[in-house]
Amino acid sequence: MASPSVDLGSGFALTLSGFTMEALNARWTGVEREAVDTTHLGTAAAGANTFGNRTFMAGRMVNPGQIEGSFHFTPDDEPPIEDAITTVTATWPSTGATTASTWVAQGFMQSFDVDGIGIDEKMVVNAVVKLTSGVTVTAAT
Repeated sequence: MASPSVDLGSGFALTLSGFTMEALNARWTGVEREAVDTTHLGTAAAGANTFGNRTFMAGRMVNPGQIEGSFHFTPDDEPPIEDAITTVTATWPSTGATTASTWVAQGFMQSFDVDGIGIDEKMVVNAVVKLTSGVTVTAAT
């Protein structure tokens, strides 16, 4: 039986400016490109038993998005909220692989807030990292 084309999220980490964050959960959101409307006055009307006659083409520019998530936190490590744009590396461990997959881009920490400051509570930072360049993907081996 072939293995499923899915893997576990356990072990995902995010590194920027030498600051590594161990993820509790994360979302890579906002990856998108424009749908350019190419409809014109000569576009034919929809035919019988059909709908949708507007036409589109895919834009060339892709927004690399942002990574949002909750990560382990210690106040001994200052989050790089004031750092310049830097290399951002997302590490995706792959079950059965010797090395993890990595996705690398340029970006900066856009926001963070500390959560879980209480008696016997694990401290967590909720962060958003905005990506500012194309993403280079290196597959696990």
